[in-house]
Amino acid sequence: MLNIPVTLSLPVIGAIDLAFEVVSKKSGKAYFLHSKEVTLNGGRQQTIYYFAGDVRDNALDGIPTGYVVTENTRTGLPMLKKG
Repeated sequence: MLNIPVTLSLPVIGAIDLAFEVVSKKSGKAYFLHSKEVTLNGGRQQTIYYFAGDVRDNALDGIPTGYVVTENTRTGLPMLKKG
């Protein structure tokens, strides 16, 4: 799978929060970065990051330290990778 750089935008001012926005080069659709705390099978807590097409309560206002945003060339969906 090849990854290409994506266009990063300034945070979007929503009704409640600022949200980090990425615009897909393939589709032109905007995606917003979110995080969530999950419990793994062994009981360990882990933070997951994901992009959604709308702004939700758990939206982030920036990229976490040590991560970069890439875009899947086949689907056009943004991905957050350790970089």
